[in-house]
Amino acid sequence: GNDGIYRPVFRIAFTDSKNFSEFDGKNWIQWGKENWVLQTEMTLYNQLGAQFQIEAGTQKYFLVPSRGQFDDGGRGDFAYTYLTKSKPEEGEQNLQTIGPCCNNDYRQGPERFIESPPEPIADGNFVVWYVPQLRNDNRKGKEYCWAESELVNGVYEAKTYPCFAGPLFVPAKS
Repeated sequence: GNDGIYRPVFRIAFTDSKNFSEFDGKNWIQWGKENWVLQTEMTLYNQLGAQFQIEAGTQKYFLVPSRGQFDDGGRGDFAYTYLTKSKPEEGEQNLQTIGPCCNNDYRQGPERFIESPPEPIADGNFVVWYVPQLRNDNRKGKEYCWAESELVNGVYEAKTYPCFAGPLFVPAKS
């Protein structure tokens, strides 16, 4: 149909990851254990637009989610972000499908790697899973995340309208 949401799953692993923090409007609050959060219209960002800060090795990075500000045609991700302890069996090799296609809540696949109870991640390698929610659009002249078939010289050809998603990583000055 023409009222769908595409939710690709990005697995982002850092070498020697140490700390993961979320901006609360004033300070960076460290996540000490596996967790997830949904980017909403109420999400707070630092002055660079970052929602998260990641320490890996001797580097710090800001994770800036898309809100449609990158001038790439994206309309904003409204992403689920999951943080899990890094384990070889959880995505270092090719994964089978990790979740159903059509859940409208936090159950997008990576939540299955958050143990019960959630494991501590401080000073240990972790994985960031980023799952944007991209609503398709078939309105003439505004097509986005959409494909249609056109009859050209008696042959149907696919015409695609891509969607743009994903965070921007900005090196942070220590």
